[in-house]
Amino acid sequence: TSPDIVGYARKMERLSRKACYIAMRVPIHDGVVGELSLRIHGCWHDSPNFVVGYNALLQAGITGHVVMEESVRHWRDASLEEALARAKRHLRLHDNRHDDMIVDTLKRRLVLRNGEQFWPDGMRSALVWWHPTARP
Repeated sequence: TSPDIVGYARKMERLSRKACYIAMRVPIHDGVVGELSLRIHGCWHDSPNFVVGYNALLQAGITGHVVMEESVRHWRDASLEEALARAKRHLRLHDNRHDDMIVDTLKRRLVLRNGEQFWPDGMRSALVWWHPTARP
Protein backbone atom coordinates (compact mmCIF):
# COMPACT_ATOMS: atom_id res chain seq x y z
CA THR A 1 0.00 0.00 0.00
CA SER A 2 3.02 2.30 -0.22
CA PRO A 3 2.35 5.38 -2.38
CA ASP A 4 6.00 5.29 -3.49
CA ILE A 5 6.62 1.79 -4.83
CA VAL A 6 10.03 2.69 -6.26
CA GLY A 7 11.15 4.20 -2.96
CA TYR A 8 9.86 1.10 -1.18
CA ALA A 9 11.71 -1.18 -3.63
CA ARG A 10 14.95 0.80 -3.17
CA LYS A 11 14.64 0.47 0.60
CA MET A 12 14.10 -3.28 0.17
CA GLU A 13 17.26 -3.43 -1.94
CA ARG A 14 19.29 -1.63 0.72
CA LEU A 15 18.09 -4.05 3.41
CA SER A 16 18.06 -7.22 1.32
CA ARG A 17 20.70 -9.93 1.55
CA LYS A 18 19.68 -12.03 -1.45
CA ALA A 19 16.42 -11.05 -3.14
CA CYS A 20 13.49 -8.67 -3.03
CA TYR A 21 9.86 -9.77 -3.31
CA ILE A 22 6.70 -7.74 -3.84
CA ALA A 23 3.23 -9.24 -4.19
CA MET A 24 0.79 -7.12 -6.18
CA ARG A 25 -2.88 -7.40 -7.01
CA VAL A 26 -3.70 -8.07 -10.67
CA PRO A 27 -6.91 -6.32 -11.74
CA ILE A 28 -9.38 -7.84 -14.18
CA HIS A 29 -9.19 -6.00 -17.52
CA ASP A 30 -12.94 -5.26 -17.65
CA GLY A 31 -13.69 -5.21 -13.93
CA VAL A 32 -16.54 -3.39 -12.26
CA VAL A 33 -14.22 -1.55 -9.88
CA GLY A 34 -12.11 -0.38 -12.83
CA GLU A 35 -15.20 0.90 -14.62
CA LEU A 36 -16.37 2.72 -11.49
CA SER A 37 -12.91 4.16 -10.87
CA LEU A 38 -12.82 5.58 -14.38
CA ARG A 39 -16.22 7.21 -13.88
CA ILE A 40 -15.48 8.53 -10.37
CA HIS A 41 -11.73 9.23 -10.30
CA GLY A 42 -11.04 9.65 -14.02
CA CYS A 43 -8.60 6.73 -14.20
CA TRP A 44 -9.13 3.00 -14.58
CA HIS A 45 -6.64 1.97 -11.90
CA ASP A 46 -8.59 1.93 -8.68
CA SER A 47 -5.52 1.40 -6.52
CA PRO A 48 -1.85 0.44 -6.77
CA ASN A 49 -1.65 -2.87 -8.58
CA PHE A 50 0.58 -4.99 -10.81
CA VAL A 51 -0.03 -2.94 -13.97
CA VAL A 52 0.93 0.32 -12.27
CA GLY A 53 3.59 -1.12 -9.97
CA TYR A 54 5.49 -3.23 -12.47
CA ASN A 55 5.66 -0.37 -14.95
CA ALA A 56 6.94 1.96 -12.22
CA LEU A 57 9.64 -0.59 -11.34
CA LEU A 58 10.61 -0.96 -15.02
CA GLN A 59 10.92 2.81 -15.42
CA ALA A 60 13.23 2.81 -12.39
CA GLY A 61 15.44 0.15 -13.97
CA ILE A 62 14.18 -2.74 -11.84
CA THR A 63 13.41 -5.69 -14.12
CA GLY A 64 11.80 -8.25 -11.87
CA HIS A 65 10.81 -11.83 -12.54
CA VAL A 66 7.06 -12.43 -12.38
CA VAL A 67 5.09 -15.39 -11.08
CA MET A 68 1.37 -14.98 -11.72
CA GLU A 69 -1.46 -16.90 -10.10
CA GLU A 70 -3.37 -18.80 -12.76
CA SER A 71 -6.84 -18.67 -11.27
CA VAL A 72 -8.98 -15.74 -10.20
CA ARG A 73 -10.89 -15.87 -6.91
CA HIS A 74 -14.13 -14.06 -7.66
CA TRP A 75 -15.76 -11.90 -5.05
CA ARG A 76 -19.21 -12.74 -3.69
CA ASP A 77 -21.44 -10.64 -1.50
CA ALA A 78 -24.58 -11.70 0.37
CA SER A 79 -26.48 -8.58 -0.71
CA LEU A 80 -26.35 -5.56 -2.97
CA GLU A 81 -25.67 -3.45 0.14
CA GLU A 82 -22.55 -5.52 0.89
CA ALA A 83 -21.46 -5.19 -2.75
CA LEU A 84 -21.89 -1.40 -2.49
CA ALA A 85 -19.76 -1.37 0.68
CA ARG A 86 -17.07 -3.44 -1.09
CA ALA A 87 -17.04 -1.10 -4.10
CA LYS A 88 -16.77 1.98 -1.90
CA ARG A 89 -13.94 0.39 0.11
CA HIS A 90 -11.97 -0.39 -3.06
CA LEU A 91 -12.64 3.08 -4.44
CA ARG A 92 -11.77 4.73 -1.11
CA LEU A 93 -15.09 6.56 -0.95
CA HIS A 94 -16.33 7.82 2.41
CA ASP A 95 -19.53 9.63 1.45
CA ASN A 96 -22.76 8.81 -0.41
CA ARG A 97 -22.28 11.11 -3.42
CA HIS A 98 -21.81 8.28 -5.91
CA ASP A 99 -23.99 5.60 -4.32
CA ASP A 100 -26.82 5.75 -6.86
CA MET A 101 -24.44 5.43 -9.82
CA ILE A 102 -22.51 2.64 -8.10
CA VAL A 103 -25.70 0.69 -7.31
CA ASP A 104 -26.92 1.11 -10.91
CA THR A 105 -23.57 -0.22 -12.16
CA LEU A 106 -23.63 -3.12 -9.70
CA LYS A 107 -27.17 -4.07 -10.76
CA ARG A 108 -26.04 -4.08 -14.39
CA ARG A 109 -22.74 -5.91 -13.92
CA LEU A 110 -23.14 -8.34 -10.98
CA VAL A 111 -24.86 -11.70 -11.39
CA LEU A 112 -27.14 -13.25 -8.79
CA ARG A 113 -25.98 -16.86 -8.18
CA ASN A 114 -27.26 -19.08 -5.41
CA GLY A 115 -28.56 -16.03 -3.55
CA GLU A 116 -25.24 -14.17 -3.69
CA GLN A 117 -24.05 -11.22 -5.75
CA PHE A 118 -21.25 -12.64 -7.93
CA TRP A 119 -18.66 -10.19 -9.29
CA PRO A 120 -16.84 -10.59 -12.60
CA ASP A 121 -13.97 -8.92 -10.68
CA GLY A 122 -11.81 -11.01 -8.47
CA MET A 123 -8.48 -11.32 -6.83
CA ARG A 124 -5.36 -12.66 -8.40
CA SER A 125 -1.82 -11.86 -7.38
CA ALA A 126 1.55 -11.51 -9.07
CA LEU A 127 4.81 -12.01 -7.24
CA VAL A 128 7.61 -9.81 -8.57
CA TRP A 129 11.11 -10.66 -7.42
CA TRP A 130 14.66 -9.70 -8.28
CA HIS A 131 18.21 -9.84 -7.01
CA PRO A 132 19.23 -6.28 -6.17
CA THR A 133 22.86 -6.88 -7.13
CA ALA A 134 21.83 -8.12 -10.59
CA ARG A 135 20.66 -4.65 -11.67
CA PRO A 136 22.94 -2.61 -13.92
